[in-house]
Amino acid sequence: MKSLPTLREADPELTPLVQALHAQLTADPLHLADLKVALVALLTFLSSPRGRTDANCSAVDQFFTVDDTWVSDRLPDSFADIMADISGALHDTVSAPHCGEF
Repeated sequence: MKSLPTLREADPELTPLVQALHAQLTADPLHLADLKVALVALLTFLSSPRGRTDANCSAVDQFFTVDDTWVSDRLPDSFADIMADISGALHDTVSAPHCGEF
C-alpha cells in the first residue's frame, strides 16, 4: 500500500501556504477576509501546473483531515462548508481524477 505524502514530500512552495492558512484559522480574533486570502492563495497554487500534483493535493488533504482547526464554531457555516468541500475534493484529485463523476 502506498504511504500518504507528507508536507515534506510536497513542493516546498506549499508549506508556507498551508502554514498561512493554519495561522488564519487559529488567529484570535478571526479575520475572515485574511482567511479568504490564505485559502485562495493555497487553491490557486494547487490548481497551477506546478502545484497540481498528487503529493501536493494529498498533503493538503492530510492537513484538512488531521488539523481540524477549521471545524469550529468560530467559522461561519459558509466558510466551514467550503473547507469541508475542499477536504473531500482533494482526496484522489490527481491519482483518480474521475472518481465521483457521473
